[in-house]
Amino acid sequence: MPFYYSGEYSLYSFDMRNRSISIIDPTPREELIERNAIYKFYSDRIQKIGRIFDTAMQISNPKWNDDVYDWRRLFPKCVPKTIDM
Repeated sequence: MPFYYSGEYSLYSFDMRNRSISIIDPTPREELIERNAIYKFYSDRIQKIGRIFDTAMQISNPKWNDDVYDWRRLFPKCVPKTIDM
């Protein structure tokens, strides 16, 4: 899911099986990674996305009872390339 916030774009990938969110930011902030502040930096964005995602899931699946804000957050260094056959 692409997301635009405060003049910046980022990409969020939801893995529902493993209950994780991969955050792909084209402009990573090394100073946040070094201070371990990266989780706090993305918290408000994930909260906004999570509310919309949870609402959409409740409409498509009335039994949905999860909160993506509590899911594990991953920050991959690169995006693996797959070859579709």
